Amino acid sequence: MHQGAVWMLTWEYPPRVMGGLGRHVADLSEALVAQGIPVHVFTCHVPGSPDKEVVNGVIVHRLHVHGRSLQEDFLGWVWQFNFALLDAILDEVGIEMPAVIHAHDWLVAMAARESQRLLHIPLVTTIHATEHGRQRGIHNDLQSYIHGVELELVSITDKLIACSEYMTREISSLFGISPAEIAIIPNGVDSKKVLSSLGDSLSIQSFVADDDEMIFYIGRLFSEKGVQVLLQAFPTILARRPKARLVIAGKGPMEKELCQWVQSSNLEQRVTFTGFIEDEQRNALLKRADVAVFPSLYEPFGIVALEAMAASVPVVASDTGGLGEIIRNGENGLKVAPNNDGQLAEAIVQVLENPQLAQRMVLKSQEELRSIYDWNKIAIDTMDVYGKAIEEAEEVRKGLLAKAQRVG
Repeated sequence: MHQGAVWMLTWEYPPRVMGGLGRHVADLSEALVAQGIPVHVFTCHVPGSPDKEVVNGVIVHRLHVHGRSLQEDFLGWVWQFNFALLDAILDEVGIEMPAVIHAHDWLVAMAARESQRLLHIPLVTTIHATEHGRQRGIHNDLQSYIHGVELELVSITDKLIACSEYMTREISSLFGISPAEIAIIPNGVDSKKVLSSLGDSLSIQSFVADDDEMIFYIGRLFSEKGVQVLLQAFPTILARRPKARLVIAGKGPMEKELCQWVQSSNLEQRVTFTGFIEDEQRNALLKRADVAVFPSLYEPFGIVALEAMAASVPVVASDTGGLGEIIRNGENGLKVAPNNDGQLAEAIVQVLENPQLAQRMVLKSQEELRSIYDWNKIAIDTMDVYGKAIEEAEEVRKGLLAKAQRVG
């Protein structure tokens, strides 16, 4: 089992959390530290956060990215971020050398590739999602470029990790990698982070009334997350459950369009958009929710579903991607066909009408959080992947040395 230092490369890390990736890297890093593995995380600067600090044992380097902003020049920002990553890595190598570089998704690919090449250190990569999956195809030059970067990253990495069988099949199909070469290690959830600061109910008073039946969505407001399907289902739900209140937490490019749809449908009195919320408000809303709904059209895993389970909230989700693997219909949640507002409405009403079913599913999901989605188990499985990468790199090194000696 691997024991050397791990250097994580990621574009997001708390308090910068855009989706599930940032939380994944943070929880995995802290779980590795708990197993005695030194971990450095290299990520981008967050205003108000120190450039370097130790967070729960993890050494976090937050790097300033020069040039135009992410919003002004996306690819230019990505390149500058990778230059900053590589500079920081090379500076840190003067102090200590890692045993493994662990890259997370394509945005750190250039720095990962150059670190592997210059330092002769094994590279492990977790592919959290693909551009083809997010966009449901490749439709323009930018998407084609990102797809190409993903292909190169997958081809050079020493060991590859995916979070679900669904993602393993997707990576294999898109990039020509044998499924046998991909380690499947699920995301996890730290229940203590969801439960330890459940939040003051005063912080959510403006979002939900005491007698509302609260339906909760949390996530980015992108089309692949299926929020529009949930909104289309809501009038049917409201006709059967007049006290239903839909609370939508998160930000994204669809926010304006979704708000306009709610207004044109005269649903403003029963639908609340919270915008971005901090963890304390998220926890308070989870504590208050009667059902959590994740209607994704594309979902490699779905950490938010695990967070809802950790808060003892019954879950309704689309039968797609990793979500379809987490949820077993009628046992630990309800799942419906993606992009089907009729089925979605029926499943949500079923949970609201049947508290016994809801409680039974919650209890089962709690069991599985402890047995399958525990970060300590996930850390140990990840350490095994690191160990194999190191062993195989050492075998290659010995082979090259032996060949050189024979030639000499």
